[in-house]
Amino acid sequence: MLAIGCARFQNRLASCDPDRQQGKLFASQGMQAAETGKWHEAQQFLKRAVEVSPGDAATHRHLAEALWNNGDQQSAITEINRACQLEPNDARTLLRAGEMLLATGAAPAAIDRADQVLALEHCSGEAWALRGRAHRQLGAAARAQADLERALAESPNCAALMHDLALAYRDAGAGERFLSLAQQLVDQHPRGEQPAELLALEGEAYLAVSRVPEAVDTLRLAVNAPNASADTWCLLSSAETAAGQPELALAAAQQAVAVDGSHPRSRELLAQLSQADGRLR
Repeated sequence: MLAIGCARFQNRLASCDPDRQQGKLFASQGMQAAETGKWHEAQQFLKRAVEVSPGDAATHRHLAEALWNNGDQQSAITEINRACQLEPNDARTLLRAGEMLLATGAAPAAIDRADQVLALEHCSGEAWALRGRAHRQLGAAARAQADLERALAESPNCAALMHDLALAYRDAGAGERFLSLAQQLVDQHPRGEQPAELLALEGEAYLAVSRVPEAVDTLRLAVNAPNASADTWCLLSSAETAAGQPELALAAAQQAVAVDGSHPRSRELLAQLSQADGRLR
């Protein structure tokens, strides 16, 4: 009797094998397509894989990435959350879920995922960074600052973390710390090769501590770089105003509008400066 029962069990297992093998094949084909950037093809294969093997967390995770890269963010979050349910102790999957949630504006849910990672790996710099970015998105400057400082302590040479922490210091009104980190980021690049966005950040930090001449000089360098943004031109306009150069400030605001006519800050600044210029005349 026992032998008959075992035989039946083995037969059931054998009947499942073709589906399992087919699921693995679809998943493999999907991952190969993803590696070459063929995200639509990857999505098709991976969808078939999860239909065959719905309990495979890795396949749900890979499908989430394909959906994300194809612009279907909500479906991607559904799949990555399913992967988290299937493997609740997989820190990598939990972290990726948090990153996706944060990118869609769901900061509280992102914090929950970060906390789950930290319960598993308390020294995860990536999880502390995720928490910090989420708190910054929520406007909780002090919490963002503390979390990002902890993240940077775990990864002290990470430029992305330094940039995020610099912005957190700016948000918190910690001007000197903002400037210090902005200078460190700029100094990581050879003179003359500093990215425009970092020069703009440093110029903004100089403005924050009322070092106006340095702000003007730095922001003029930033706008001379190719494809300077409307935000950078607006910063230069503010710096020129602080330096007592209304005509140069107006010219910078006009250039900001020329770069992006729909940029709200540029249009607002230009209107203010044009009105002031009219009064002066």
